Amino acid sequence: MAGHRRTVRVAHDVFDELDRVLGSERGPHGEPSVNDFLTIDLLPIVDAFSSRFDDLPEAVPGRPDYRMLIAAGILVRGVSVIGQLVDDRSIELLYIRLDLDTPWQDWEESASPTPTLREIPGDRLPRGVAGPVRSRRSRSG
Repeated sequence: MAGHRRTVRVAHDVFDELDRVLGSERGPHGEPSVNDFLTIDLLPIVDAFSSRFDDLPEAVPGRPDYRMLIAAGILVRGVSVIGQLVDDRSIELLYIRLDLDTPWQDWEESASPTPTLREIPGDRLPRGVAGPVRSRRSRSG
């Protein structure tokens, strides 16, 4: 159904994980705070689950009620999120992991100033990667 959006809720475990890996204040090298991530990177993730849940790849083979999004963020190099379609037809985001291994200075230097959203067909994804990939750099060709 075109334009159909589902309600998305974020589980407490997701907030706990964000609190664990991100501080309440920005880091000395520009590392984002929890609030930064919630207001900049989490909103597009929630939007993707709300509007494109059925198009996201299954997180667990044979369980279409669990879907996964792996994406590059604006503030973090990468993020993976798993959401579940629950009985009331809403979605609960259950799991999140952030890629914070790349030094912040290197990431900022290599990033384009205007992130773009690029969908890559599933049959063209690198081995071990599933789902829509949000690229910080536009690619030609």
